[in-house]
Order: sequence, then C-alpha cells, then structure tokens
Amino acid sequence: MQSVSAGATLPVFQYYGYGSGGAIATVPFTVGSAGLTAAQASATAKVAISYQVLPTDNESTNGRAVDFSDSVVFRLTPPSGSPNVANLPCA
Repeated sequence: MQSVSAGATLPVFQYYGYGSGGAIATVPFTVGSAGLTAAQASATAKVAISYQVLPTDNESTNGRAVDFSDSVVFRLTPPSGSPNVANLPCA
C-alpha cells in the first residue's frame, strides 16, 4: 500500500529496527512485495503509519487533503522513572 503525505509517496507502514547503541534506526527496513522477512519482523522496534485523506465529494480536492502520521514503539521493558537514564525502547 502506498500513501501520499506532504507531497511524497510513502508506504503506509514503515518498519524500523534497532541501530547502534540500542536506539531505533533512522532508516526503515526495505520491504519487498512479499512484506517483511521473518528476520525483519522479529527485529522490528517501531512502526510508522502515514496516509493522506481526501474528501469524498466530487468538488475540487485541491488544498483539502489532510496528512496523518503517527508511530508505535514496541517496548519490551517499562521506561525508567529516573531523569538521568535514557528511555530506550529495549533494555
């Protein structure tokens, strides 16, 4: 599935794994037409969702599109309550 968000064509779902140091990578996995591989699925730490909504009427949709985006981080441990500890998704 593809979406148009902020003028760019993006996949509706983008999947991210962990990068160096335990932080979530800034570049999503490359997903083929068959979807995530088993290795990518087991290493997914974050899913970003982006899509654009257009009105359903037959009027001009120019300037009436709305972009939506959000993400979900899969935490395996609860975040620390300490202000001196980085709240990484997995410890």
